Amino acid sequence: MEPINNHHYNARRILILGTTGQGKTTAALRLIRLLPASLVLIYDWQGGEISRRLGHEACADREAVGEKIAQGARIVAYDPGDELSEDAQEEDFAWWCDMCRTVAGGIPGRKLVVIDESQDLMTTQKIPAPLYKLLARGRRREIDTILIAAAANAIHGRGRNQVNEVYCFNCIDDNALEYPASLGLDREQIMSLQSGEFFHRDKTGKLSKLDLFKKKNKQRA
Repeated sequence: MEPINNHHYNARRILILGTTGQGKTTAALRLIRLLPASLVLIYDWQGGEISRRLGHEACADREAVGEKIAQGARIVAYDPGDELSEDAQEEDFAWWCDMCRTVAGGIPGRKLVVIDESQDLMTTQKIPAPLYKLLARGRRREIDTILIAAAANAIHGRGRNQVNEVYCFNCIDDNALEYPASLGLDREQIMSLQSGEFFHRDKTGKLSKLDLFKKKNKQRA
Protein backbone atom coordinates (compact mmCIF):
# COMPACT_ATOMS: atom_id res chain seq x y z
CA MET A 1 0.00 0.00 0.00
CA GLU A 2 1.38 3.39 -1.03
CA PRO A 3 1.72 5.99 1.75
CA ILE A 4 -0.70 8.93 1.83
CA ASN A 5 0.46 11.70 -0.50
CA ASN A 6 -2.03 14.54 -0.15
CA HIS A 7 -0.56 17.67 -1.73
CA HIS A 8 -3.71 19.66 -0.87
CA TYR A 9 -3.67 19.13 2.89
CA ASN A 10 -3.69 22.51 4.67
CA ALA A 11 -1.32 21.65 7.52
CA ARG A 12 -1.02 23.63 10.73
CA ARG A 13 2.64 24.09 11.64
CA ILE A 14 2.48 25.73 15.03
CA LEU A 15 5.27 27.28 17.10
CA ILE A 16 4.56 27.93 20.79
CA LEU A 17 7.28 30.10 22.30
CA GLY A 18 8.04 31.98 25.49
CA THR A 19 9.97 31.82 28.74
CA THR A 20 9.47 29.05 31.27
CA GLY A 21 6.31 29.07 33.37
CA GLN A 22 4.23 31.33 31.13
CA GLY A 23 1.77 28.73 29.78
CA LYS A 24 3.40 27.11 26.74
CA THR A 25 2.71 23.54 27.86
CA THR A 26 -0.84 24.42 28.90
CA ALA A 27 -1.47 25.85 25.43
CA ALA A 28 -0.07 22.69 23.83
CA LEU A 29 -2.27 20.51 26.04
CA ARG A 30 -5.33 22.46 24.99
CA LEU A 31 -4.48 22.06 21.31
CA ILE A 32 -3.86 18.33 21.77
CA ARG A 33 -7.28 17.94 23.36
CA LEU A 34 -9.17 20.10 20.87
CA LEU A 35 -7.63 19.35 17.50
CA PRO A 36 -9.48 16.44 15.84
CA ALA A 37 -6.38 14.34 15.24
CA SER A 38 -6.79 10.57 15.11
CA LEU A 39 -3.22 10.09 16.36
CA VAL A 40 -1.05 12.36 18.50
CA LEU A 41 2.68 11.55 18.68
CA ILE A 42 4.60 13.43 21.38
CA TYR A 43 8.37 13.61 21.75
CA ASP A 44 8.07 14.11 25.50
CA TRP A 45 11.73 14.01 26.38
CA GLN A 46 11.63 16.47 29.30
CA GLY A 47 10.64 13.84 31.86
CA GLY A 48 7.29 13.04 30.26
CA GLU A 49 5.63 16.22 31.54
CA ILE A 50 3.14 16.57 28.69
CA SER A 51 1.91 12.99 28.82
CA ARG A 52 1.70 13.10 32.61
CA ARG A 53 -0.51 16.18 32.48
CA LEU A 54 -2.68 14.44 29.91
CA GLY A 55 -3.10 11.50 32.27
CA HIS A 56 -0.95 9.14 30.19
CA GLU A 57 2.37 7.43 30.74
CA ALA A 58 5.14 8.08 28.23
CA CYS A 59 6.73 5.09 26.54
CA ALA A 60 10.33 4.53 27.61
CA ASP A 61 11.50 2.58 24.55
CA ARG A 62 10.80 2.12 20.85
CA GLU A 63 9.08 -1.23 21.29
CA ALA A 64 6.50 0.28 23.63
CA VAL A 65 5.84 3.04 21.10
CA GLY A 66 5.16 0.47 18.41
CA GLU A 67 2.86 -1.54 20.68
CA LYS A 68 0.76 1.49 21.60
CA ILE A 69 0.37 2.51 17.99
CA ALA A 70 -0.60 -1.04 17.03
CA GLN A 71 -3.21 -1.04 19.82
CA GLY A 72 -4.83 2.04 18.29
CA ALA A 73 -4.02 4.50 21.09
CA ARG A 74 -4.82 8.10 20.17
CA ILE A 75 -1.99 9.60 22.27
CA VAL A 76 1.46 8.04 22.08
CA ALA A 77 4.20 9.86 23.98
CA TYR A 78 7.87 8.91 24.03
CA ASP A 79 10.43 9.80 26.69
CA PRO A 80 13.82 8.15 26.03
CA GLY A 81 15.15 9.30 29.40
CA ASP A 82 18.11 11.46 30.25
CA GLU A 83 20.86 8.84 30.18
CA LEU A 84 21.52 9.00 26.43
CA SER A 85 24.77 10.47 25.18
CA GLU A 86 24.56 13.42 22.80
CA ASP A 87 25.18 11.17 19.79
CA ALA A 88 22.61 8.63 20.98
CA GLN A 89 20.08 11.40 21.58
CA GLU A 90 20.57 12.69 18.06
CA GLU A 91 20.11 9.20 16.59
CA ASP A 92 17.07 8.55 18.75
CA PHE A 93 15.37 11.79 17.72
CA ALA A 94 16.10 11.06 14.06
CA TRP A 95 14.46 7.65 14.48
CA TRP A 96 11.42 9.26 16.09
CA CYS A 97 10.95 11.83 13.30
CA ASP A 98 11.23 9.13 10.62
CA MET A 99 8.85 6.88 12.57
CA CYS A 100 6.24 9.65 12.73
CA ARG A 101 6.31 10.13 8.97
CA THR A 102 6.16 6.40 8.30
CA VAL A 103 3.26 5.74 10.66
CA ALA A 104 1.33 8.80 9.50
CA GLY A 105 1.64 7.66 5.91
CA GLY A 106 -0.57 4.67 6.66
CA ILE A 107 -3.29 6.39 8.69
CA PRO A 108 -5.86 8.57 6.87
CA GLY A 109 -6.89 11.92 8.31
CA ARG A 110 -5.23 14.44 10.56
CA LYS A 111 -2.27 13.41 12.70
CA LEU A 112 -0.52 15.67 15.20
CA VAL A 113 3.18 15.61 16.09
CA VAL A 114 4.30 17.53 19.19
CA ILE A 115 7.95 18.22 20.06
CA ASP A 116 8.80 19.66 23.47
CA GLU A 117 11.78 21.99 23.98
CA SER A 118 12.49 21.82 20.26
CA GLN A 119 15.26 24.43 20.42
CA ASP A 120 17.49 21.91 22.20
CA LEU A 121 17.15 19.36 19.40
CA MET A 122 18.82 21.54 16.78
CA THR A 123 21.20 24.49 16.51
CA THR A 124 21.06 27.75 14.62
CA GLN A 125 23.59 26.22 12.22
CA LYS A 126 22.05 22.77 11.76
CA ILE A 127 18.61 21.20 11.74
CA PRO A 128 18.38 17.37 11.79
CA ALA A 129 17.43 16.20 8.30
CA PRO A 130 14.61 13.93 9.57
CA LEU A 131 13.07 16.85 11.48
CA TYR A 132 13.22 19.12 8.45
CA LYS A 133 11.64 16.41 6.32
CA LEU A 134 8.88 16.00 8.91
CA LEU A 135 8.17 19.75 8.88
CA ALA A 136 8.57 20.36 5.16
CA ARG A 137 6.92 17.23 3.77
CA GLY A 138 4.73 16.10 6.63
CA ARG A 139 1.67 17.85 5.23
CA ARG A 140 1.60 15.36 2.35
CA ARG A 141 0.90 12.71 4.97
CA GLU A 142 -1.68 14.96 6.68
CA ILE A 143 0.52 15.82 9.66
CA ASP A 144 0.10 18.94 11.78
CA THR A 145 3.02 19.89 14.02
CA ILE A 146 3.51 21.75 17.28
CA LEU A 147 7.01 22.89 18.22
CA ILE A 148 7.38 24.14 21.79
CA ALA A 149 10.40 26.36 22.35
CA ALA A 150 11.82 28.80 24.87
CA ALA A 151 12.89 31.15 22.09
CA ALA A 152 12.56 31.14 18.31
CA ASN A 153 16.06 32.54 17.76
CA ALA A 154 17.49 29.18 18.89
CA ILE A 155 15.59 27.37 16.13
CA HIS A 156 17.26 26.87 12.77
CA GLY A 157 15.96 29.24 10.10
CA ARG A 158 14.79 26.42 7.84
CA GLY A 159 12.64 25.18 10.71
CA ARG A 160 11.17 28.62 11.39
CA ASN A 161 10.39 29.02 7.70
CA GLN A 162 8.00 26.06 7.93
CA VAL A 163 5.97 27.66 10.73
CA ASN A 164 2.62 29.16 9.69
CA GLU A 165 1.05 29.82 13.11
CA VAL A 166 2.57 31.26 16.30
CA TYR A 167 1.56 31.38 19.96
CA CYS A 168 3.87 33.90 21.65
CA PHE A 169 4.04 34.12 25.44
CA ASN A 170 6.20 36.48 27.49
CA CYS A 171 9.79 36.89 26.26
CA ILE A 172 12.29 39.35 27.69
CA ASP A 173 15.56 38.51 25.94
CA ASP A 174 16.43 40.86 23.06
CA ASN A 175 17.45 38.02 20.75
CA ALA A 176 14.31 36.04 21.57
CA LEU A 177 12.18 39.07 20.66
CA GLU A 178 13.56 39.42 17.15
CA TYR A 179 11.44 36.69 15.54
CA PRO A 180 8.05 37.72 16.98
CA ALA A 181 8.87 41.35 16.17
CA SER A 182 9.49 40.31 12.56
CA LEU A 183 5.92 38.96 12.52
CA GLY A 184 4.49 42.32 13.54
CA LEU A 185 4.31 41.82 17.30
CA ASP A 186 5.31 44.73 19.52
CA ARG A 187 8.36 44.04 21.69
CA GLU A 188 7.16 46.05 24.68
CA GLN A 189 3.77 44.34 24.62
CA ILE A 190 5.41 40.90 24.51
CA MET A 191 7.62 41.79 27.47
CA SER A 192 4.61 42.97 29.48
CA LEU A 193 2.54 39.80 28.98
CA GLN A 194 1.43 38.18 32.23
CA SER A 195 1.42 34.41 32.87
CA GLY A 196 -1.20 32.82 30.64
CA GLU A 197 -1.40 35.77 28.24
CA PHE A 198 -0.16 35.35 24.69
CA PHE A 199 -0.35 36.72 21.18
CA HIS A 200 -1.71 34.39 18.52
CA ARG A 201 -0.74 34.93 14.89
CA ASP A 202 -2.88 32.70 12.69
CA LYS A 203 -2.19 31.42 9.18
CA THR A 204 -3.71 34.54 7.61
CA GLY A 205 -1.45 36.86 9.62
CA LYS A 206 -4.20 38.02 11.95
CA LEU A 207 -2.94 38.92 15.43
CA SER A 208 -4.98 38.43 18.61
CA LYS A 209 -4.14 38.88 22.27
CA LEU A 210 -5.62 36.05 24.34
CA ASP A 211 -5.49 34.63 27.85
CA LEU A 212 -5.44 30.91 28.65
CA PHE A 213 -7.33 31.45 31.86
CA LYS A 214 -10.22 33.56 30.61
CA LYS A 215 -13.34 31.49 29.99
CA LYS A 216 -14.14 33.13 26.65
CA ASN A 217 -10.79 31.90 25.26
CA LYS A 218 -10.93 28.32 26.52
CA GLN A 219 -12.39 26.81 23.38
CA ARG A 220 -10.10 28.59 20.94
CA ALA A 221 -7.62 26.38 19.15
